[in-house]
Amino acid sequence: MLHKLVVVYNPNSSHHVAIEREVLAPVRKLSGWLVGKYEVGMLDVGGNADKLAKIIDDGDLVIAAGGDGTATLAANAVMRAGKDVTLGVLGYGNFNDFARMLRTKHAVPYGDEYVGGVTEIVEKFARGEVTEIYPLEVLVDGEHWRYAPCYVTVGMFAASTAVFDQPKVREKLKSGKKSMGFSLWQLVKWYVRERKQEFLPKGELMPVEMSAEVPAAESVEPIEEPAEASETNEENNDREEMEPPKEEVPSEVELLTGGSREDEPKLLPEKTDDAREENQLAGTTRQRGKKLIEAGVRVRAKMAVTGGQMRAGLLNARIKAQERTDELRTKWRQKTAEMRQQRAEEREWMEQRGPEIIIDGAETVKPKEAVSEEKETPEIMECAVEVGRPWPVGTTDYIAVNSERMAHLMRGRKYCLKSNQFSSTTAKLGGWWGLMWFMLRSMVWRVPGKKTHGDLLKFAEPSEVMIQAEGEYQKLLGVKEIEVRKSVKGLKVVRF
Repeated sequence: MLHKLVVVYNPNSSHHVAIEREVLAPVRKLSGWLVGKYEVGMLDVGGNADKLAKIIDDGDLVIAAGGDGTATLAANAVMRAGKDVTLGVLGYGNFNDFARMLRTKHAVPYGDEYVGGVTEIVEKFARGEVTEIYPLEVLVDGEHWRYAPCYVTVGMFAASTAVFDQPKVREKLKSGKKSMGFSLWQLVKWYVRERKQEFLPKGELMPVEMSAEVPAAESVEPIEEPAEASETNEENNDREEMEPPKEEVPSEVELLTGGSREDEPKLLPEKTDDAREENQLAGTTRQRGKKLIEAGVRVRAKMAVTGGQMRAGLLNARIKAQERTDELRTKWRQKTAEMRQQRAEEREWMEQRGPEIIIDGAETVKPKEAVSEEKETPEIMECAVEVGRPWPVGTTDYIAVNSERMAHLMRGRKYCLKSNQFSSTTAKLGGWWGLMWFMLRSMVWRVPGKKTHGDLLKFAEPSEVMIQAEGEYQKLLGVKEIEVRKSVKGLKVVRF
């Protein structure tokens, strides 16, 4: 049975000519495959993904040739199909974050043809060089919205994506003559006009709490030894102490005995006194050699006994270390449970009464800490760590990053390879200095944020928000909450 190779592309993209020359033409010459193509229609990402998911089967290979929007569409189709399908991505867009994450490369000219690119993906798939990644999953009011392999934003970043769908901008990008500088200039002009809006309605960020565990570096694995083996070792040590050691003459000591009897000095009749002295000297030498041999054997026996004692001491030390580690782990868990209980009691008290300062019958006054809280809040606030903590006034964005790149310029980490971790943050980017510092830090180091495995954005009231996943945005109305988490199911990809 032939498996299908489906190439997903947008015929209206700015790189459609290169896709036809470097992808579609080489793939038509492949043998052993049922080759087809899927042209992205006027439907949204969800509609195109559902349509594509119906035509793929187990064992198929889907290759997305286009920008991050086309790649996201193909990824959602593979995930929604619920079948054993592998995805490959070739970057023919403005940013190509997904393709950069998989480190794929375009085909190169070789004579009148193009080699590499799509053919290299097919070869790697045939050799079984497939990797599994874990994209983000976004739920809106409890219902699935989209999968995002690279990143998700809610707020100003998502709203700015609409700039590239303006007719004039789209026509210029479609011509293929505009570079990254043109896209950045369009974003700057939009930011100057719209930066004072309220992009993120009032609400609170509720990260999923992670269980506290003792770091692996502090744990000591127990070394278990059977009871019979330990008793046998003790009996052997006692036997070595009771029984006299056997005389084993090492080769190094044998050289000290003077060799065989043929080498012994003979008595000369002419010199009887000298011969007697030589015989006495030879006898003394033999006695010393025997004493040296006995001393060496005794030293070896003592070393054997000492070695057994050292092994027993090391075993006892490891057992004590394991007991100490277990004790510390128990104390750590108890302390963590007490802290959680204390926080819960404080939150309950705050909800029932709240902090008050009463001055001789005067009206309730807001505490100084609460008054100065908004002024002391930095321009950039990383992800909240306490459940139910509202974001400060002026917060414009929620950002979740799952890959090494975000919008081509900003950096992240390889969380896509982890099944339960990604990075998230909230940020205030309405001011020039806040935006500049955020962008500089994101490009030089990485997008600021904290590690989490699930975030819940709860709005104070049903709100209108802009949300986007890798360049594909949507305006949502009457939203109460948005949940961002890792997908339980992995996505099989060809990664270079």
